[in-house]
Amino acid sequence: MSLKRLRSRLSELQPIAAELNKASDAFTVELKTLEADLSTLNIGIEVELPEPFYVEHAQHEYDQHSEEISRSFVPEYRLVYGKIVNHWRIAVRCLERESVWNGKDRYVQTWDRPLVDASRELRIAAVEHIGTLIDAIAVAAKEKLATVKKVTDDGQLTSPRVELKGKS
Repeated sequence: MSLKRLRSRLSELQPIAAELNKASDAFTVELKTLEADLSTLNIGIEVELPEPFYVEHAQHEYDQHSEEISRSFVPEYRLVYGKIVNHWRIAVRCLERESVWNGKDRYVQTWDRPLVDASRELRIAAVEHIGTLIDAIAVAAKEKLATVKKVTDDGQLTSPRVELKGKS
């Protein structure tokens, strides 16, 4: 195929790209609003969805001397509500899943990034899971509330009065 034909095909992509940019920008504005509304609730509980919303293909690191694979891992991305740089945010957590000799996977957390700052690909992949994250935050908040109520209702936080002898 000639380069001229390829360039004409690119021009066909222009209106699609413009529409995608507009929709992505609108989604990001909505996401920021949702995040601000969630922040005003002052829940202060970190929640991570247990299942990844996006998984990349396996990646390999090579030993520079032998050129053999020294490490293989699969990047996985999970939705999190947590504190990032002193602010509670809806975020993406990147974990590298390594298969180890005993057959169990080992996870290495590599970074957390606010979802609004993540790549478009990750934001779009995450969109269908945000409702599940909100539900998980509600469940976690109810559990924490029940724990706090139990402790305060049982009087476990109160201590007996202790009188100090000696100096007054």
